[in-house]
Amino acid sequence: MNYGPGAEYTIDTMWGYHVRTQFMASVDATGEPLDLVAVVTTITQDDRTVELVQDCEDYLAAISWKLYYQMNIGISTYALDLDNQVSNSTCSAACDGGNLYIGNLNFVSNDSLVIDEDGDEGEDGDEDLGELIWEDAAFSLDSGECGSNCAECRWSYPEFAPDLYVERCFEQHENNIRFGGPCWRRDDKSTCMEDGLCHRSWYNDDADKWNSLEAKCRTVPESYVENDFTYGNRECRRPDKAGLCRYGCGEGETCNNSWLSDDDNKWKSASAMCRCRPAEDD
Repeated sequence: MNYGPGAEYTIDTMWGYHVRTQFMASVDATGEPLDLVAVVTTITQDDRTVELVQDCEDYLAAISWKLYYQMNIGISTYALDLDNQVSNSTCSAACDGGNLYIGNLNFVSNDSLVIDEDGDEGEDGDEDLGELIWEDAAFSLDSGECGSNCAECRWSYPEFAPDLYVERCFEQHENNIRFGGPCWRRDDKSTCMEDGLCHRSWYNDDADKWNSLEAKCRTVPESYVENDFTYGNRECRRPDKAGLCRYGCGEGETCNNSWLSDDDNKWKSASAMCRCRPAEDD
């Protein structure tokens, strides 16, 4: 049996599982999508997979125009009987006290194109391992495969190869993320690494700064902590809360705005933040 509540099913819906739905489309000579040819839903749980394919032409024709005009997503839940059928009767003991959690929603385009037999099967014939499933933050920004320029390093695995579980870079640091003071106790710090300084951050060109919907707590990269900095003359207000000064400055040091010495944007750059200015830099 494909899926249902119990260990006798390939996918035991009493435990977490991943669902991937692809709207498969044919392509023209230039590689642009043409017609909807199938809806493929792949359900995975550990190393087990169930694939459901809807390729009825009449059904697909009815929904094609809705997809063309950007159909919205809707998620519904139903009470099921022991045969995994939608039940109009009272729910049995098998589904008493159930709860539902939906997470890691991800929308991807141009990954469900059907290439004809004479076309390419993918770069170098690589096997399709599915989308990356992102999980908890890694220990540090350079853990695993994250490298030296990572802004957010997380544990992840391909949906069809859960054994390839490793730290990967969720977002590259391109000197476009600006940091403020440390994150507060009530802030969501799940995107910060265990090792490093967890600070409020936002994209440097975002006028809403910390109030932006894209702002979040991130770990300050080491290059923003230990490096060659140019210091402005004006001292930062409230050095006990400002930038890296929050952790205390040494004797003779002052809390000044600063930026990477090789950064042409100076105080307008993403690297600009309050740091302790060494006494010998005066």
